[in-house]
Amino acid sequence: MRTLPPKQFCGFIALIVSISLSSCSTNNPAQAPNLHARFVDQRLIATNACGPTALLNSLRSGDAPCQSAAVAIPGASDTQKLRHLILHHGAKKSRHLPSRIRWSKRGINPVDLRDVAEEIHPTAQLSFYLAKGSGSQLLKNAHHALAQSLRNGFPPIVCIRRYHGTKPAESHFLSLIAISAIDENDSSVEVTCIDPAGGKKIIGTIAVNHSNPQALRASLPDSPFIKATPPTAIIVMDAMILRE
Repeated sequence: MRTLPPKQFCGFIALIVSISLSSCSTNNPAQAPNLHARFVDQRLIATNACGPTALLNSLRSGDAPCQSAAVAIPGASDTQKLRHLILHHGAKKSRHLPSRIRWSKRGINPVDLRDVAEEIHPTAQLSFYLAKGSGSQLLKNAHHALAQSLRNGFPPIVCIRRYHGTKPAESHFLSLIAISAIDENDSSVEVTCIDPAGGKKIIGTIAVNHSNPQALRASLPDSPFIKATPPTAIIVMDAMILRE
């Protein structure tokens, strides 16, 4: 058997270690760059302003360019900044639902919110993401995407939705600022989010949904949105805006 010279051998070992650490790092915990940001309450302006508020909260808790983008939004107060997001960016026609504007009494949908985010922070390179897979693999894929976005400097905006049986109903946006590690056999992971309804940190889980393995169940008991959910309904995390 041919042996490698010492320098080549050391380089080979370093490569193996690097690959090993890289594969493990996808399972590690992650958090937002700025956990001590001043978060905004959507009720400053409207009870259906969770999307624009979640965007502002994600930018404020993100990396330096995200924070600069938040500062650059016109307005001397949080209320004025939210009003600008809604009246200027939200009033544009939707590229995805041409019959309506982006923001209305029904709020805003995730793809339109991503478009607003791109206008506010053009270099952010944000994606609209739906986790794929089933059961534990779906959870792992979502964990990887969410944790990667946190490491890349943008706290993901996640959409949670009420389901009555198989029928989707109201939805709500949150800013995810931390996620726990995930192990091979885990069926849930802990998340810390900023809920725009109050502008407060809440802690909960996203988990395998045994009644529908193609969806992730969200449990965030301190969220006003979830507190108002009938006991017969379930909460599903169905979309994300993130940096891959």
